[in-house]
Amino acid sequence: MIDLKLTETDGIYDISYGDDGDFEMEDGFDTAILMSLFCERRALKDEVPDAIRRRGWVGNAFYNPGGFENGSKMWIHTEQGRVTNVVLNAIKNTSVSGLYWMTLDNIAKSVESNIEVISGVPNLKLKIEYSPSKVEEKFFSVWENTGT
Repeated sequence: MIDLKLTETDGIYDISYGDDGDFEMEDGFDTAILMSLFCERRALKDEVPDAIRRRGWVGNAFYNPGGFENGSKMWIHTEQGRVTNVVLNAIKNTSVSGLYWMTLDNIAKSVESNIEVISGVPNLKLKIEYSPSKVEEKFFSVWENTGT
């Protein structure tokens, strides 16, 4: 799949531009993975009672085939004040849920997620198997400066 090429500097991702001003492209799913994990899926009433605080990615309001929403609810868990096993398991499950579309669309055979806490900071480790010969691993710092 052809995807927008992203550059990363100090944890900030940006779209790459060529010398001619056009977007640079690459073979991969980086943009789709980042959107699936870090765009905010709207919370349900029982998750966040106050309707104004339920958030949600504006793109889901315009294009929502079959009730599918892009993004994940990882934002709910990363705003917790403490790193607990409950929060870490919720992040793990939420990340797999956000990327589930890849297996539904037969892009990936499987998506696995693990959490590693390094120096008190939870890091998300993804393993995406596209085919038996193509497996990709991605690492994301989920959040920093949280209590432990």
